Amino acid sequence: MESTGHINGLTVTAPAGAVISGQLPADTRPAFTISNQQITADGQPVTFFAGNYYCEPGQVIQMVGNITDENSQTVESITIPVALKMPLIRHANGRPTQDEIYLNVTLQNGVLTATGTIPWSGDWKIIIERNNEAIQRIGANWKLQHEDITFLA
Repeated sequence: MESTGHINGLTVTAPAGAVISGQLPADTRPAFTISNQQITADGQPVTFFAGNYYCEPGQVIQMVGNITDENSQTVESITIPVALKMPLIRHANGRPTQDEIYLNVTLQNGVLTATGTIPWSGDWKIIIERNNEAIQRIGANWKLQHEDITFLA
């Protein structure tokens, strides 16, 4: 048997007899945005229309942008010494599917470069909250505050 409770509006399940109460700690990491964003497919600028970037399956997608603070200044102190992965999640009918691919990411002196290939047609999204979870797992003391990015391939 399990116990069910709510924390910060989320339903939480725990082993029987567990007490579920309280609040999750507030995320106090500084939030940065991605500015001067340039997205290309096979080296050519992609079309942006109605909130979506358009590309073809199999094209090499590259996104380059500056990680900037509230004063629109590039945060040059942000450098990650290893290659990272940025997840893209395929959606259908407005909901995520089980399909997830990864762009290769470098982050040097506040400049983010993400490169990869969308293998098949669909509605692919970079979910910023999902990326913040990954950023937190590597011990970064910051997070991204940006709209999700959608690719239609």
